[in-house]
Amino acid sequence: MARKVPSDILPRLRELEGELRTAVAKGHPERAIECATEIQLLFAPDRKHHRLLQAKLWAFEACLDDNRLGYAEAGFTGIRKLAGKNTRLYLEATAFLSICLLRQKQPEKAKPLIREVIQSANTIRSDRRRRQFQKRFVARIEEECILSELIGSGDASLDPKEIHERAILLLQQNNETELIIVRY
Repeated sequence: MARKVPSDILPRLRELEGELRTAVAKGHPERAIECATEIQLLFAPDRKHHRLLQAKLWAFEACLDDNRLGYAEAGFTGIRKLAGKNTRLYLEATAFLSICLLRQKQPEKAKPLIREVIQSANTIRSDRRRRQFQKRFVARIEEECILSELIGSGDASLDPKEIHERAILLLQQNNETELIIVRY
């Protein structure tokens, strides 16, 4: 069960969480990291508190979106170690870690994590939220795979017509129940 936040830190926590969400939304990973660090100081003795782990998840998501992949990977791995295996935080950290690995062109490391996320989606009790999570996760994986396939290894020049045709083919071959990890 979630531990209650001490009333003396609650106002500052809410303020920092708001700043953190704003930093993530505006694509400012440095500010997001600063906010998460300040939140961590509020929870100094309790590194596993869900509000702290959630703040870190948001900050590392901002790093992922900013393509700071090594930092994001280390962060998501750390969250997975601290969060309970049957929690939404663990599930989301695993999902982001798999995306991080795909971006680093490590599909073999990403595949077991993708499987784990799909098999563990029942961690989310609400049917509506579970379906929403699954739909967003599959869409994000497909997007990452399509982008990776389009970019390829970077050896050949990019032909706009070929890119368009490959994108259409990849989109047609994928649906919500199938996951195709494109090999590089």
